[in-house]
Amino acid sequence: MIVLNQMDRSAEIAADKISGFLRQEVSIEIPFDLMAFTALNRGSTLITLDPRRVTITRSLLDLVNLVREKFEQVRVEDDTIAESPTKRTGLFGLLGGNS
Repeated sequence: MIVLNQMDRSAEIAADKISGFLRQEVSIEIPFDLMAFTALNRGSTLITLDPRRVTITRSLLDLVNLVREKFEQVRVEDDTIAESPTKRTGLFGLLGGNS
């Protein structure tokens, strides 16, 4: 997963160039917004401080959802691996013994 933080439209290196170089799609771009620093310093949320800052807030919520989905996906894969029976190796495996 590639997340680009503090992306500015006038950045010299665009997201598509980064994606091409790394040969992986950029998952999320979080835009640069000075209001984020103000909110952090005041101990406030962006929405509370300035509801018009929807773009950065939406990007951050998208990131949270993406990370949650990845964790759920890994948990399902781990559960599937844990449920699959283990095969015996060696002589007992050849003779068909499973326990």
